Amino acid sequence: MLADFGVLKGTVYKGEEERHDSQSPHFYWTVAANERHWTVPVNIKSSKEPYNVLFHVETDFRHPILEDLKILKTGFTGTKKHPQLGIDFLRSELFDLGKLKPVPFDKPGSLNDLFDFFKFYTEKASREKAEVFIFGDKIEGKDILHDVHMNQGNDGYFEKFNGIYQDGAIFFRFSNVWTSIFLAFQTQSVPTDSNGHPFQHSKPILQAEIDLSAPLPKPELEECDVVILGALVNPKGKDFGEEIVYLFNREEADLSLDGWKLEDKYGKTRLLDNLVIQGRSLCAVSLDGKGVQLPNKGGVLSLITPRNIKCHGVSYTAAEVTGGKILIFKNI
Repeated sequence: MLADFGVLKGTVYKGEEERHDSQSPHFYWTVAANERHWTVPVNIKSSKEPYNVLFHVETDFRHPILEDLKILKTGFTGTKKHPQLGIDFLRSELFDLGKLKPVPFDKPGSLNDLFDFFKFYTEKASREKAEVFIFGDKIEGKDILHDVHMNQGNDGYFEKFNGIYQDGAIFFRFSNVWTSIFLAFQTQSVPTDSNGHPFQHSKPILQAEIDLSAPLPKPELEECDVVILGALVNPKGKDFGEEIVYLFNREEADLSLDGWKLEDKYGKTRLLDNLVIQGRSLCAVSLDGKGVQLPNKGGVLSLITPRNIKCHGVSYTAAEVTGGKILIFKNI
């Protein structure tokens, strides 16, 4: 695992291209935070083949983590004391992992390589005085943040850095619009276990032909057919004991939910024993307020099978919550 993972809040002071190191070049961001300048080296080329780093930008990023970032103090905040700030490409429902594409670090032309992209966002952030939130690993005793990329699914030398809820990323807050940048290496494999290590049959991200959000073993057919359709996040009156999650069975056959559970981002669960979901039907799951939580400010919810496999997951933001109305999730 990483030694001191967390998030740095500040503003972009400058960005520099490292072109002299052809083996493992970086783009260096200098971030101003509390009258200190932090150095943030971002990998833009892998040290081993295939060299092109996987890259994805969400230009209108929405996720419940943003509510926590809005109230964050300037400077570095570690997740050891604030675990709610940990993010995970496979477990936090941040984005579709299939959107990651290999991008060269340096290529003739404009806005077609990682140097170009990072320079563009450096200038945009400086011009618009945007806040920047960078997730990564703090080097002990120094104002340096590195490992700003996916930090799981590694083997060989980098296996010792594997972990969950410690993936690096970059978020910009441009007025009320957020942009997020996600990076990973083509050598990293998915899915991963509870320690961030790949399973025996995991595959590199671009070669994976399975549901990238689900750990091995691959779900059985009937396990893939149950999804989280919606939730009553903010009931009229008190929330405690009145929240409801709606599951939907997409197949014709009835299915017992013995051994299944719902799990929120904090690891709290709601067991689904003694429930049967009929074919092509909904099943309403009442929450007692002691286990799974549905915060009005936004949250993440996963459906776990008896074999401890995540078969479906959803996330929602505060803007999507309306008092007394059922929230219907989109990724079903």
